[in-house]
Amino acid sequence: MNAKDINVLMIEDDPGDAEYIKEILDDEKYSSFNLNRVDNLASGINVLTKGGVDLVLLDLGLPDSQGIETLQTLQAKVGDIAIIVLTGQDDEHLGVKTVRSGAQDYLVKGKVDSNLLTRSIRHAIERKHLEGLLKQHTKELETANIELSQALDKLMKRVGQNQKSISPEKADIGTNYRGGIFLYPIEEAVRVRTLFISMFDYKLPTLAVTRIPPQRFRQALGRPVETIWLTTNKVQDMVCIDPSNITRLSLVFSEFFKHAPGGVVLFEGVEYLLSIVGFSDLLNFIQVLNDKIAMIDGTVYMILDLEILEDYQQHHLRRECLEPPRLGRIP
Repeated sequence: MNAKDINVLMIEDDPGDAEYIKEILDDEKYSSFNLNRVDNLASGINVLTKGGVDLVLLDLGLPDSQGIETLQTLQAKVGDIAIIVLTGQDDEHLGVKTVRSGAQDYLVKGKVDSNLLTRSIRHAIERKHLEGLLKQHTKELETANIELSQALDKLMKRVGQNQKSISPEKADIGTNYRGGIFLYPIEEAVRVRTLFISMFDYKLPTLAVTRIPPQRFRQALGRPVETIWLTTNKVQDMVCIDPSNITRLSLVFSEFFKHAPGGVVLFEGVEYLLSIVGFSDLLNFIQVLNDKIAMIDGTVYMILDLEILEDYQQHHLRRECLEPPRLGRIP
């Protein structure tokens, strides 16, 4: 068997129709087809349960099953297989119904030639393969979202336990505190971190989003700040966000401000995020985030090396962000 061999099971009770299909596949020059035929649905299901079949050519009118129920029964027994329905009924409505029910294609006997059949077989197998990849990817995303949600729930519970009801004005932290996204040049990073530490010390709900591994970041701050790590790594007991998935990053901010209205986020590593998602996606992210936090008086301190941006990019970014509060008097 060579690399191009395609194993086809034909479930067809008419010997004449079966012989016609066999001749077409035997004459194919570019692929090798191994055709196995049975004449009833029960036998077809028995063959499929043993594996090794790439595609099924299915007649809907069989001795032990008739109509669309034939396809539905086959799928219920062995769902992950590419199926092309072959029928003598020139019925477009039935064809559409079979495809909606999960068949990869619908061909009418008497109108099938070599090019049509072989092309349909290859495309059906490829579509089924892509469907499988999509299902697997969707399942992985669902699992990852559940894991992220669980990690965020734990993080938000800790945020809630550590915070207390006190306003920055009453705490006299020396800043014009108001909700929004504040853009700071990277030259102000040390002073912004100092401001952020003061928020933490006053028991305000705080969260850091950074490219630095959490342990190193907390050591640098000298505080056990709750931290989101921008990384493609997956580390147990850490909330890690792949920077290419900006939707998840948006979820992190949303969950934080939902659980901690009036909270403060220190947002570092923006250059890393920008290099991966591009300026347009970053700007859109900031616009969406602005809409969310404006209603709950949340605050984001975003640190960015502005020199890496074009002038027009700086203009658009500054238009979306607020002027930084005063940093002159920090306890």
